[in-house]
Amino acid sequence: MINSLTLAPKFYTHLLGHSKCIAPDNVKQEIEKIFENFDQSAPIDNKENIRDCGAWVVKNSRAQFGVFTTADTHLYRVRKALKVKKYISENHYDNEIAVPDKYIYFNPKDEQLYAVCKKLNLSNEIAGIESPAWESYLKEGYSRSGQVQALRDGKPKRNLTFTQAKASAELSFLGYTDFNYTNLYFTQDGKLAILDTEPFNRALKKTLCSGLKGYFFDKVALHAQQAIEGIARLKHYCTDPKAMQVVKQIERNNALWNIAKLVTKITLIALVGVSIIALMSKISLIGAVALITLVSLKEIVLFYQLNNLCLAWYHSSKGNLNKLNRLDDTALFICSFYDEIISLLSFR
Repeated sequence: MINSLTLAPKFYTHLLGHSKCIAPDNVKQEIEKIFENFDQSAPIDNKENIRDCGAWVVKNSRAQFGVFTTADTHLYRVRKALKVKKYISENHYDNEIAVPDKYIYFNPKDEQLYAVCKKLNLSNEIAGIESPAWESYLKEGYSRSGQVQALRDGKPKRNLTFTQAKASAELSFLGYTDFNYTNLYFTQDGKLAILDTEPFNRALKKTLCSGLKGYFFDKVALHAQQAIEGIARLKHYCTDPKAMQVVKQIERNNALWNIAKLVTKITLIALVGVSIIALMSKISLIGAVALITLVSLKEIVLFYQLNNLCLAWYHSSKGNLNKLNRLDDTALFICSFYDEIISLLSFR
């Protein structure tokens, strides 16, 4: 169980009450008062892990409610918020995008860590949608809460500005990739509000890149694929042709760059394989076979990721979101198959 004692040092700047915490002094006292009557707070959209607590929203792990995620994912939303805030400030997007303050609070009553988020002054506006077909899809077959329900209710629309679309595309390659319609909010002064900074599909990345699997799977390529998947969603909300053009350009540049990096890695590993074959007379046969097997498996996985990255870019350009989701499902299937094989070998 993660608590204030086992929490990694990288979280200390966010942990209320810690000497390294960057929060104003009064925040901890404010949050402590909330937790005095925390049991009486109401869940938001019937989600038991999210509570409405006046000026703050409090979240804990979804893992205890049977969701496929890691126990600490809700804490990483705090780090991601600071990362996004820093990027927005450095690139002078402050007048277009708002990110709420987020911290971590250790509740001594249940000995759990919570993510606490300061509410922004939100408007009732919803994001404009690029095509009538996509709007119909959202209304008929999507979530029945949040912004989608507001869309059904006919709330006023606000289109993403050129700068908001551009910044969002850039942020996708920084790790903010969850551009579902339910996450698109605006503040009263017209800024795009980035509220849900929970790392998208973090459980998938941890599953694929942990243990020995981390040797085979390329984490950077996986991030690039998920960034493209995020941009594929974002493009549905770019009603301005110039905004759409710049988003596609950012996607293209990053896709080509990451494809080039993968091709380079595949080439270098192939050269390693050739070198091993050349040295076979100088090392044991068993050792050479083991090394060639590892190199070959690494090559196969990288080719698989290269294929997925190219497919993600292709499906994004065609608007095939369902096929993008299947890429992640296939990766999980391969990972499960790998775990089964390792389990059988260990049993024997």
